[in-house]
Amino acid sequence: MKSIYFIAIIALFLTSIVLADPPKPDWPPRFKTGFRETRQHWGHIEVASGDFYADYVSLNERFSFFEPIPSVYLYDFVNKTAYHYYAADNNCTNYPITFSMRLPDFVFFKYIGRVTIDNIVCDQWEETNNHGTIEYFDNAANYYPVRMITNFHDYVITVDYFDFDPTYYDPTIFWVPGQCR
Repeated sequence: MKSIYFIAIIALFLTSIVLADPPKPDWPPRFKTGFRETRQHWGHIEVASGDFYADYVSLNERFSFFEPIPSVYLYDFVNKTAYHYYAADNNCTNYPITFSMRLPDFVFFKYIGRVTIDNIVCDQWEETNNHGTIEYFDNAANYYPVRMITNFHDYVITVDYFDFDPTYYDPTIFWVPGQCR
C-alpha cells in the first residue's frame, strides 16, 4: 500500500515539473543581434533592419541600420547623449537623452504556451497594460529572442530577431565616430 502512495506522489511531482512554466526571459548583460522591424499604423507600413548591440554594464546601445537609410544610432546613457550618424553624407547629430536605458523587463509577463515561428519552437509570453499588449517569443531550446510584437491600439510593431550572440562584446562598437565629436 505504501508503494502505491509513493508512486502517486512521484507521479504528481513529475507532472508538476512537466507542467511548470519555463524560466522567464532574461537577456544577458551584453549581446548582439540582428533585427527586422515592421511598424504598422493606420495602414502605413515602415520596415527597418540592421544589427543591435547592447551593453547593460556600461549603459550603451547601438543600432546599425541597413535599411531604410544606412545609419548608426549610438546611445550613451552615462553621459545622457545620443548620436545619429549618416554615412551617405558623413553627417552626425547629437542630442541629450531624456529617458533611461531600455532594459528588457519581463516581470509582468505571463506564460501563454508553445508556438512555432519560422520552424522554431518558441515559448510565448504576454503582458497587457493600459497602453496595449506586448507579446514576446523566445526559442524554447536556448531562450534566445525570436520575435516581439507590441500592439498599442492602432499601432503595431513587430521585431524579428536573428543571429543572437549572447557572448558578443567589443567596446569599440560604442565609440563615437569622429564626425560626431
